[in-house]
Amino acid sequence: MNKDTVTTTQVLKVHTLKEIATMYGVSDRKKKKWLIPFDDKIGKKVGWYYSVNQVKIIFQSLGLPNRTIDNKSVNVD
Repeated sequence: MNKDTVTTTQVLKVHTLKEIATMYGVSDRKKKKWLIPFDDKIGKKVGWYYSVNQVKIIFQSLGLPNRTIDNKSVNVD
């Protein structure tokens, strides 16, 4: 592997809008606005949660977040 290559691994699981917003470092309200152009592609949430496939579409549409959530704490990479 080249020294300049960086590998990022993001474990996909169900997330709430608040968790996704936290990963991107923005408010729930701002994240909701960011997702509006992708509503047709993402689809409706099931209860409070986006499914694994919906989270995958969000990450593909907006790029991977710089933060991850692990056991309710935020780890900044």
